Amino acid sequence: MPQQFVVPLFQRRYRWTEEKQWDPLWRDIQRVAERLLGAGKDTVNPHFLGAVVLQQIEIPTGSLQEKTIIDGQQRLTTLQLLMDAVHGELLKVGAKQAAARLGTLIENGEQFRETPEEQFKIRPTHEDRPQFDAVMAAKHPVNYVELKKALTIDDSKKDRSYRILEAHEFFAAKSREWLIAEGESNTGRRGDILDKALREYLQIVVIDLSIDENSQEIFETLNSRGVELTAADLIKNFVFQRLRIDNPGSQIEGIYNEYWRDFDRLAFWDEEESLGRFTQKRSSAFLGYWLTSQTGEETVLNEVFSKFKSLVLYGLNIPMLELLGRIKRSAAIYKKLVEASFRKDGDLTRPELFMYRIKCLDSNLAKAIVLTLVDEQHKFENVQIDEVLDIIESWICRRAILQKTTRRYNYVFADIVQTIRGSTPETVVAAVRDYLVRESAESSYWPDDEEVAAELEIRNMYRRRARGRMILEAVEDHYRGWKNSGMSSSETPRVSRMVYSIEHIIPRGWSKNWQLPTGVTESERDTRVNLLGNLTLVTKSLNSSLSNDAWENKKTTLTKRDIGFMNKGIIATHPTAWTDEDIIGRGQDLKKIILGIWPVPAGHKVQRDRNMNVRTRREVSLVHLLEADLIKVGQILYPKRGKYAGKNGVIVESGEILLDGKLFYSPSGAAVYLTNRPTGGWRFWLTNQESKQMLFDLRKQFLDGLDPETGLDDDDEDDDDDNNEDD
Repeated sequence: MPQQFVVPLFQRRYRWTEEKQWDPLWRDIQRVAERLLGAGKDTVNPHFLGAVVLQQIEIPTGSLQEKTIIDGQQRLTTLQLLMDAVHGELLKVGAKQAAARLGTLIENGEQFRETPEEQFKIRPTHEDRPQFDAVMAAKHPVNYVELKKALTIDDSKKDRSYRILEAHEFFAAKSREWLIAEGESNTGRRGDILDKALREYLQIVVIDLSIDENSQEIFETLNSRGVELTAADLIKNFVFQRLRIDNPGSQIEGIYNEYWRDFDRLAFWDEEESLGRFTQKRSSAFLGYWLTSQTGEETVLNEVFSKFKSLVLYGLNIPMLELLGRIKRSAAIYKKLVEASFRKDGDLTRPELFMYRIKCLDSNLAKAIVLTLVDEQHKFENVQIDEVLDIIESWICRRAILQKTTRRYNYVFADIVQTIRGSTPETVVAAVRDYLVRESAESSYWPDDEEVAAELEIRNMYRRRARGRMILEAVEDHYRGWKNSGMSSSETPRVSRMVYSIEHIIPRGWSKNWQLPTGVTESERDTRVNLLGNLTLVTKSLNSSLSNDAWENKKTTLTKRDIGFMNKGIIATHPTAWTDEDIIGRGQDLKKIILGIWPVPAGHKVQRDRNMNVRTRREVSLVHLLEADLIKVGQILYPKRGKYAGKNGVIVESGEILLDGKLFYSPSGAAVYLTNRPTGGWRFWLTNQESKQMLFDLRKQFLDGLDPETGLDDDDEDDDDDNNEDD
């Protein structure tokens, strides 16, 4: 029909790209055309392109019909560029009839136009019109280089984003390649087939709105409301639609029950799983890890379905039932490993222990490595799997202790998967070890003993408690005779996981019962109490009872009620006192143990890149908030708890808090002084009593604006002080 679809001014510009949209679309079209060539129209199913929403525009009688594109401008614009590019290639090979038929879908006939702007079926948004009009009106063959030059003559209207031109060029090249694939003698037939595929075998659902309907409400409903389909939902629909089409006689319900039903039925697969700062359904997360394990390529959250579809159509040349069998076997292993990682007591296999520890370190993307190692296709022995996981866990834990950036872990883990897939059982351990030893970039190097040892001497190990507890659990297991592989030199069970609290031997609220030694400042003591050498594990109930007790009382309570091997050793070697010097001495001992639990190859020394960021990370302080103008000198801090009403603090120029005539360098220090118990200061202090804005909110605002490579520590040192399970 003679008509025009107009993109509203407020719509975004053309954004589609080759990798994510053009190439998948072309491959879908090519697949339809190939089937038409080989089978005939009766056995070929159309390709569905989704839905678009259009709204009629009121126009004078006799004028060209015009509609606004409410939703679907990227798709419709791409189709016009595709058809025009193919139209030009059809003319080039002499397929004039096919080109003429296709031409009616690109331009409105001259007899229907009142203005030059009505030539084409699509009228893009203003910013895209120069490119679109230029390439659609260009004579074939199109000189894309000259078009780009012409579009940049006027410096005041430069447009250096050439996606519309590049899309047209891409489809021209692809269609040219397809048309001449069987030689010049067959271009006419292939031209007719390609024209038929484009005109008759691409389907779109059109939602046509009348002039007076609320288009915005419909747009919001389509894009924002209802339950969003997960990647697992999309994959399920794709798989079983393919089965229904390719195997019309098969029992789809029986196949579903055998291979997929558990994903929909079991609550395990419906739970949320953390992926860095994001979460998604565990079924979708698993499929993402599985895809990486099968391809050796990183799989990001929003590409799980498209990657799966590409793997099925162009990667794995296996029957769908065999593919479902692989997924089912991997899913069963994955479920067993994840459930084991949540088990609080008992021994764990090496893969199970690895899964638990990467969960504590928020490195779930490494699960793709586990799925690769346990995949029966590779035939790795347990000893080889264990050794590879020892290596990777050392890399992850050492970087976690140093709090190195994790933002490129998806690439590193994908590279490790590729390395594993390219190795034999005899070479896999050395291949993975050598890969990590060679890495020298800030985002991927394997820290050596010297750097980790130096960090353990100064790092606040209480800050990230899940991480600190896991490290102390590993130390406790070491004292009990356990190795990472599950071997033990004693019959003592592993320490319970996720059960104990971190206890400060010299408490954070030390001022009441622990005398400050000569030559040590309050600030030095406050820093020292959070060092590794002053931390141990106790039960949560014991943690509360020990509180800020003096050493004699703590020692007595621990002797009567605690069975931890760490604590037995502390009591045996310090029967009368625990001092600041003891913190340093025990820290040296624990440092050696930790370096042994997560070792590096003998002689490993990091060869740093010149541009490696070696700055020591610093904790976020009130000074940073002052510099960012998020707080002001003289800012009053109000206790969140009503029982301390009126006990306000004031921020002074040095970035310290003035409270009761005393200066405190941290929010927690001031909060502990006021409450006489361990209290998370960032959440304890309000900056506005009416809005209940906390210092924590301003701190988060500051961190959200940081560059990913900053030297500032983005850990939150405090749990909610109203529900603080630690001492």
